Amino acid sequence: MADTQTPTAKETRAAHTALTNLAERARTGDETAVPLIREFLQRPGAVGAFGGDLAEQVFVSMTKSIAGKNLAFREDVRCKLERFRAELSGDNPTPVERVLVERVVACWLQCKTPNCARPKRPTRASSKPTFTSAAWTPPTAGSSPR
Repeated sequence: MADTQTPTAKETRAAHTALTNLAERARTGDETAVPLIREFLQRPGAVGAFGGDLAEQVFVSMTKSIAGKNLAFREDVRCKLERFRAELSGDNPTPVERVLVERVVACWLQCKTPNCARPKRPTRASSKPTFTSAAWTPPTAGSSPR
C-alpha cells in the first residue's frame, strides 16, 4: 500500500489488531514492546493513543465524576469545554498558549465542579439537607418541585 492511498477495511482491522496487541504487551510489562511503541508515537497524531494525553484523561475523569450517569449533561460539559478551548486559543496558538489554555480550562472546570452539587432530601435522622457531587438531574415531566 502506498502512503497516499486510503487503507482498505482489512488493512485497517489488521493495523488495529496489531496496535491493540502491542498495547497489551506494553501494559503487561513486555520491554520488547517499548521500541515499537516509541516508533508508533513518532507518527503525527499518535500521541495520546495509549492514554498519554494526561490533560484529556483529567477532563474525561472530571466530567464523568460530575455528570454521573447523565450522558446528556456529560456531553454538554464536554461541548462547553471544547468551545471554551477554541475561544481562548484563537486561530493559531503557540505551543505555550495551548498549554496555558489547557490549564485555564482545567482550573475553570475544577472551580465550577462544586457548583454542581445538589441538595438531597433530608432523611428522618436529619432535618438538614446534605449535598452530593452528582450532577443535577432535571425533574421528570409531571413531577412537582419540592
